Amino acid sequence: MSGVDARETSWDVRLSVLAGGALGTAGRAALLWGMPPSAGGWPWATFAVNLAGAALLGWLVAGEHWRGERSRAFLTHGLCGALTTFSAFQLEVVSLAEAGHASVAVAYLATSVLLGLLLASAASALRRGFTGRRGAEAAPS
Repeated sequence: MSGVDARETSWDVRLSVLAGGALGTAGRAALLWGMPPSAGGWPWATFAVNLAGAALLGWLVAGEHWRGERSRAFLTHGLCGALTTFSAFQLEVVSLAEAGHASVAVAYLATSVLLGLLLASAASALRRGFTGRRGAEAAPS
């Protein structure tokens, strides 16, 4: 769906995003309920879903042997998009800083971004190694 005019996207693809989004949101919510953040502590649940989502998306996109636009939409835009949460991440960084935990906020921000990039890159490289795809041909369309 990236780079595609939404008016040209079929309803079955849109419903695939919705279904993947529901699954991703349910997974994230379950983890957040199971691992509620402590005041001034590391937001482990958001950290975990964001890193897992970055790795999963890197793996999925690099091995892009889709059986159709619906499966791509379900997994990438739906599942990974809803599993990860940039807005909660930003709010947690700001909340930690405002509560006087600036060092935790900075560490959380830097670690999340750096590890997310590293995991997405590593998963993508690993997947390309399995599928034999290299360079531009492995890039998402």
